[in-house]
Amino acid sequence: VTLDTIPPLRVIFDSHKIYHNLELWRLLTSFCYCGGPLNDLHSLLVIYLIYVHANQYELNPHPSGSGNRTADCAFCYIFCTLGILISYLVMDHYGVRVPPYFTRTLVFCILYLWSKRNPHAQIQLNFIPIQGQYLPFAHIGLSLLINHQVPIEILHGFAIGHVYYYLIAVLPIILGRPVITTPAFISILFGGGDGGDDDVHTHRLAGPGGNNNNERRQQQQQQQLFRDDGATMAHVAAKMGRLDDLQDLVQTSPEDFHAKDNNSWQPLHEAVRGGFIHIVNFLVENDVDINARTQHGRGPSPLWMAESLHGLDHPVMQRLTELGAIRLAPLEIGEEANEDDR
Repeated sequence: VTLDTIPPLRVIFDSHKIYHNLELWRLLTSFCYCGGPLNDLHSLLVIYLIYVHANQYELNPHPSGSGNRTADCAFCYIFCTLGILISYLVMDHYGVRVPPYFTRTLVFCILYLWSKRNPHAQIQLNFIPIQGQYLPFAHIGLSLLINHQVPIEILHGFAIGHVYYYLIAVLPIILGRPVITTPAFISILFGGGDGGDDDVHTHRLAGPGGNNNNERRQQQQQQQLFRDDGATMAHVAAKMGRLDDLQDLVQTSPEDFHAKDNNSWQPLHEAVRGGFIHIVNFLVENDVDINARTQHGRGPSPLWMAESLHGLDHPVMQRLTELGAIRLAPLEIGEEANEDDR
């Protein structure tokens, strides 16, 4: 379509033709059309934004329980895609006019999530330096300045992005447990890398006794794939945000709470990376080292990770600060750690 070889009407979303003519490709192609020819500045800008923001978000997506960034990112895209389609049908039913192609909507959805995940990242928008947390507002302001209105695709994308952010990052803090998680089939599809390495093994988290609770959890969790990097079951449970499995380990393997994998990561580091405040609180109650470094004493401390990944206002950051944790940055090449920092 962008090359002017296929009419746009053949690819835009049309619920009537999808249902009555079984033109199912429209469910996908409506997210592939940029809204103009390739030599149009608008289309080029959309293509550029797709590449930049999708690539940046995949580097550090919101953890959703798979333990694999690619799987969590894929689940995020699937959720947002379905959210855009469902909300479009609702708005169309009530007479709200929305363009029947969603590439820009998905781009701004990802942009919003990236800004929430990297609130203190320094970026430039039209050569103006801003922090990541202000990027959505900057786009709204720029649209008002140039077009004297905010395109509904921007608001639509931000709204769906905020729904996902609330379910994955805000509501779990309120409830003390995950609300939505990456489905097992997505974890299996992406969690094993290329599937051909000998160091990929299947592990199932299990507690003592094989009681009904454990059976229920096993049915829900199924099997998780992860690389044999020295991680214990406590590492995996912390990475997935699963408090029940950590509570089982109190009786069977409490030493795992202090164990290090091959990169000197402890379960606390995994919990901090995931932003799981309920896991952090549990591990702290079990006397883990809140200042432990990764990378054999040369990596960052949990507090440095919390600030870098989640920002100053995140509950994990605030909790570690209350506990008196020390912000230890990764050491440069040739730099030695102070004795007090070891």
